[in-house]
Amino acid sequence: MDRGSLGVATTVVTLGALFGGLGQGELWLSKSASHGLHWNRAYLLLPVVTATMVGVAVGTWMFASGYGLPLTVAIALLVPMTSVAGVWRYATIATGSSMLPAKSSLWSAVMRLVAIAAMFVVGAMSAWSVLGVQLGGVFLASALVLAPALALDGRPAESGAAPVPAMLGLGERLRGGLAFVVFGALTAVILRVDILAVERYSSPEALGTYAACIALSQSALVLSNVFRNRAQAGIAAGRGRRAITVEVRVMSVMVVLGGSVALIAAPWIASFLLGPGYPDGPEILRSTVVATAFLLFLDFAQGIQIATGKRRALVWAAALGAAVTVTCLLLFVPRFGPVGASFSVACGAGSAASINLWRALRDTARGAQGVSGGSPLASGEPFDGEAL
Repeated sequence: MDRGSLGVATTVVTLGALFGGLGQGELWLSKSASHGLHWNRAYLLLPVVTATMVGVAVGTWMFASGYGLPLTVAIALLVPMTSVAGVWRYATIATGSSMLPAKSSLWSAVMRLVAIAAMFVVGAMSAWSVLGVQLGGVFLASALVLAPALALDGRPAESGAAPVPAMLGLGERLRGGLAFVVFGALTAVILRVDILAVERYSSPEALGTYAACIALSQSALVLSNVFRNRAQAGIAAGRGRRAITVEVRVMSVMVVLGGSVALIAAPWIASFLLGPGYPDGPEILRSTVVATAFLLFLDFAQGIQIATGKRRALVWAAALGAAVTVTCLLLFVPRFGPVGASFSVACGAGSAASINLWRALRDTARGAQGVSGGSPLASGEPFDGEAL
């Protein structure tokens, strides 16, 4: 198995988990903020069933495409595991906790590092084994850290919160979850379609350099995960506007400082990681660093809208971002190549992030101004941002 197979398999698992999970984790987090609902294990049944079906389907397709039985089995198992881990993470954040998801991410990274090192020593490195370690570590860490915190059904509702139902209506869950699936698909356009444009309009060498620079620069997206989880936990705990503004300010400082260092050090970073023979490496790396800065704010802003239950606004903002990205790609990639692709991603991500942040701050400001009609974002009171 080569690295190409690993890349294809990773993408398949990610998309399979997105569609198989039916947006149930995001829906639960939004309902916790807007309706005061709390975790119930019965809510996990739908994403487990649908993600398992999707895992079997995509695994069968991979096997029929000639990827081999081990990789097929890995994909069929990892799709539902990744979906379950995602639901656990959102449910934990809905309790107001940001430390448990952080601990889960730390344990996952440690497990992956140890397992990959062990496989390298014994000579067991392959596409399916690395894929299993990469994504299986996420599930195992979630099972060890997040699942015990959610062991009890129906945590006691806070004052004024709605009672916890044994099972939310299937139709309601499907309607609400599908909005998040559409949102995820539109966001994937912003994040991934640039590769297709570069492949279509640029040379194989430029595509390889661009892909390597993307992998390097977008590793910084873990930064937005930290601030997004903290803000989502703050929203769930009723500290909405303060949670958003504090995290945005701190993240902005870190993005500016880190981005400035990366822009200055781009020639040395590109030379060290790409090696000689890539004269366009520093320029392409700088462009992907700028695009990643906008993606950081997009990821953070979308997490805020998920927590507040603004499904319609989330989908429309993602649709705008996808449209801007595709339009810019068609205009700039044929002329400017990978740099034009990075610019297009920055434009699409920036437009969607700006709308989401503006709406979140506007809504929390309105909630804070009300004396008796506040929102959970500002005061902790139940808030129905949209019909769910």
